[in-house]
Amino acid sequence: MQQAGTSASSNHAMHWNRADWARCYREIRRLQARIVKTDTGRQGEALQWLRAHSFSGKVLAVRRVTENQDKRTPGLNGHP
Repeated sequence: MQQAGTSASSNHAMHWNRADWARCYREIRRLQARIVKTDTGRQGEALQWLRAHSFSGKVLAVRRVTENQDKRTPGLNGHP
């Protein structure tokens, strides 16, 4: 039986303002450095997939989009 208010993705549930942003940036920077060091191939693709699907990558992407006010971003804020 599942508890009320829980879901499969709740393992990373957290309050937005209490996020450890320095850790998120550090993890993504570390992954990016590993991607640059690898040759083109499966290992680079795997690291890129990991960067895109990691929790840190997701929250930083959301943060970048939501905090980008009035920067004329295509598709946001009514800009073509």
